[in-house]
Amino acid sequence: MSGYHLVARCSMLNHAANRRLVFRSDLILPLSKHTFDCCSCREAKVNHYSLIAFDRNQYSVPVTYPGNILTVKGYMGEVRIYDKQTLVAVHALL
Repeated sequence: MSGYHLVARCSMLNHAANRRLVFRSDLILPLSKHTFDCCSCREAKVNHYSLIAFDRNQYSVPVTYPGNILTVKGYMGEVRIYDKQTLVAVHALL
């Protein structure tokens, strides 16, 4: 008899929990129409050796950029360096 009582009690508790987990589609927001860049993004200044520091490493940029502040985007396998919207360098992540 005690086994039946335990099964009945568990069944009652599960039923009560399921009633509380009602799907409310009116509360779920739609997905964004915009895509997001999955990267670590920072601004950094180019030194006089045409190097830029990012995550304790240095990456080279063209010699025309010393003193400029560029945007560095670190992805899973590479680092991309931008001057405004222009891609100026791509390196494998060190």
